[in-house]
Amino acid sequence: MDCMRIESPLSVEKNWKYDVFVSFRGETRFNFTDHLYAALRRHGILAFRDDTRLEKGGPISPGLLEAIEGSQRVLPVFCDVSPSEVRKQSGNYEKAFVEHEERFKEDAEMMKQVRRWRAALTQVASLSGWDLKDKSQSAKIEEIVKAVTSILSPKPSSSLSNDIVGMQSPLEELKKILALGLDDDVRVVGICGMGGIGKSTLATILYEEISHQYDVSCFVDDVSETYRHDGPLGVQKQLLCQAFMEEHFLICNLSLANNHIQTRLRHRKVFLVLDNVEKGIQLEKLAIKREWVGPGSRIIIVSRDEHILREYGVDGVYKVQLLNDENALQLFCRKAFKCNHVAQDYESLTDSALTYASGLPLAIRVFGSFLFGRNVSEWSSALVRLKENPTKDILDVLRISYDGLEEMEKEIFLDIACFFPFGYVKGYVKDILSIRGFQSDIGLRILIDKSLITNEGNIIKMHDLLRDLGRSIVREKSPKEPRKWSRLWNQKDLSDVLRENKAAENLEAIVLPRFHQNREEMSERTTLSVEALSQMRHLKLLILQEVNFLGRLDFLSNELGYLYWEDYPSTCLPSSFQPNKLVKLILHYSNIKELWEGIKDLHNLTRLELCHSKNLVKIPNLSQAPNLWYINLKGCVKLVHLDASIGSLEKLRHLNLENCKNLLNPRCSIEGVVPGTKIPRWFSKQKTGSLIRLDPSPIVDDNNWIGIAACVTFVVHDTPTQLLEEAIYPPDLIGCRFLRNGYGDIYSQVRIRLKKDLITTELDHMLLIFVSREASINEYTSNAKEGTSDLHGIILHAASNYPEEVVEVKSCGYRWVFKEDLEQFNPTMMYTANSSAHHNQKHKFLAIQDEQLM
Repeated sequence: MDCMRIESPLSVEKNWKYDVFVSFRGETRFNFTDHLYAALRRHGILAFRDDTRLEKGGPISPGLLEAIEGSQRVLPVFCDVSPSEVRKQSGNYEKAFVEHEERFKEDAEMMKQVRRWRAALTQVASLSGWDLKDKSQSAKIEEIVKAVTSILSPKPSSSLSNDIVGMQSPLEELKKILALGLDDDVRVVGICGMGGIGKSTLATILYEEISHQYDVSCFVDDVSETYRHDGPLGVQKQLLCQAFMEEHFLICNLSLANNHIQTRLRHRKVFLVLDNVEKGIQLEKLAIKREWVGPGSRIIIVSRDEHILREYGVDGVYKVQLLNDENALQLFCRKAFKCNHVAQDYESLTDSALTYASGLPLAIRVFGSFLFGRNVSEWSSALVRLKENPTKDILDVLRISYDGLEEMEKEIFLDIACFFPFGYVKGYVKDILSIRGFQSDIGLRILIDKSLITNEGNIIKMHDLLRDLGRSIVREKSPKEPRKWSRLWNQKDLSDVLRENKAAENLEAIVLPRFHQNREEMSERTTLSVEALSQMRHLKLLILQEVNFLGRLDFLSNELGYLYWEDYPSTCLPSSFQPNKLVKLILHYSNIKELWEGIKDLHNLTRLELCHSKNLVKIPNLSQAPNLWYINLKGCVKLVHLDASIGSLEKLRHLNLENCKNLLNPRCSIEGVVPGTKIPRWFSKQKTGSLIRLDPSPIVDDNNWIGIAACVTFVVHDTPTQLLEEAIYPPDLIGCRFLRNGYGDIYSQVRIRLKKDLITTELDHMLLIFVSREASINEYTSNAKEGTSDLHGIILHAASNYPEEVVEVKSCGYRWVFKEDLEQFNPTMMYTANSSAHHNQKHKFLAIQDEQLM
């Protein structure tokens, strides 16, 4: 009979050196017992063998008696003897006891010992165990090992330390993704999330709970670190050593290691955890494939980078979430107060600490431990210090993800950390990053995959501690000299730099955000000297809000791609400024009278906003701005001159002249194409077909009219003729002309190639145009300064240079435009002509909504 004493984690205080004590009698030492001992070792169970040779009739060893009397569990195994024989001491047992009793009948002490032997055997035989008589020993050994493993495996409640909370729900979610109830397939699941969020903790808890249910289990800690020091072979050796309980594997190359893994795991039910995988190449080199493990196997890969997991082909990904408020408070209290509630007088300080930690378990534990045992005054001081200089223990963990980025992604990370951490619309962030010269689409995707930013509801956000990590990286080389930083993001640092008035050679971007919703809410605003901005010759991004400047600005960086300056103080931009790299120029509430004199190279400019610049008098020549599509001059009440070059801007889609009260007789024409099936009702005169006669009666003797607006609906049919789009000089797709007696000039010719400019065939579109009074109908208005006698008999004609079977004009309409319309002039109808993107949206023309299109 063999007897095993099981030491479980609950009896660790007894200082057992072994997990299992195997004691045996009979001739099993070199067969069953040896095989059982080896099987236990393979499963990582340390076994002690009571294989002392006893003389026949000698006493049972004290170790066996101690094991029986003091162990938590005794599991008897009956080899070549039935439990009944042992319990009743019949057969050979009866014969042996008769001999012992005869031998010691004169020795009272020994007779007591014999009686204890009988009682011990009776007790052991009454325990649940295994009867191997006439049974397969190998099968029973597997059963025994599984039972022992189950007993030794810590239960979830005992494996959770006092500072782990909020894990039950994540555990259940992870189990669902793993589909643990399915034993006929192999599943590979990823766990991802930002550093310090509890990915490894979650994997460890699950491993402790279920690993005993598998033939082979292995938890490879920190794959990346092992890979860096020992290469893929080091990771594979760790895996094999754990899986098969062998201290040394004689493996010298990857091929041999791969062969070991493939051959020895192929038919085994395996549970494998690969923790902290940083790069896809690490998984590729490890060559751990689902085909190489048996049915029912589960593989978990823990990584900060979701893309690595998707690329590997995982069956599902569990994204670890930040702790909710309740769990965060519970964890913090356990660390800071060693209890489950907030101590008196510490409530507001606790709220402040938890707000900063923002649900990150690592930060909560570090903050709580640091604050434990300190008084209220020390807490207040410590929290200020932690916010200004986060503890190295936290930043080191978070920085691992940053250090793994390529240079472009590092720059994007730093821009978001410094300028946009609190939640900005993704399109706005992408726009600025692109202007900065970064590939924003792939860059943002990589940061999202690596859990460095989030994109929820199209809003880009960054955790407060990641924000502080980025800002500390910007500061680290010269922490007390902001002039040497690459980025500035608060008024104090900018003020210090401007006051110092020295060259800032490294400075590329300044962003001072808005903290108030309305200008009226702003109290006293900081006033700074503007001269020192001339020392910043490499600025590429400048956003200044809620700050006043005094002085004269003589220079602006010619590297600027994005210039947003609220309350710009000067009457013009510096004469030396060359805006050839400028993509967006936004000067709200500025003191500008005129941007500059003459013509500037503006080939990169796409957006111009001078809203509420109440001293603005004229717009300069914009003929060198071929990509300009958006102009907003709302509230420029002194604007009197709109340069005629605006009419030649082929990409212009939006022009807002709302409340430009002094803008008289703008000489320009504007056109655009958008999807649409009906002419808006705002166009008071409409007619089916391509011709409509103008009625000048509304403007008879009314000198307040400033131009004419027209609308044409048309459709381009899908015919082979559209191959003409490949021609070097394609025909005009659609246009409008004003005819009198069969003659007239063409206005608003829309030179659009079908596919290139995204005009979709078989979809209705609208051509929308505005022609100013001075430019309209050319020679027909030459004598119409005081009246409209020359306007009778004019026809608006919509036409195309394509055949009718290609371009079909459906209807046309017009409206005379008066000065009072300027107060609402906002032709946002000029979207790009991409019907798929704008098919169902509402359209406006001159800010007039049409219920037909809603």
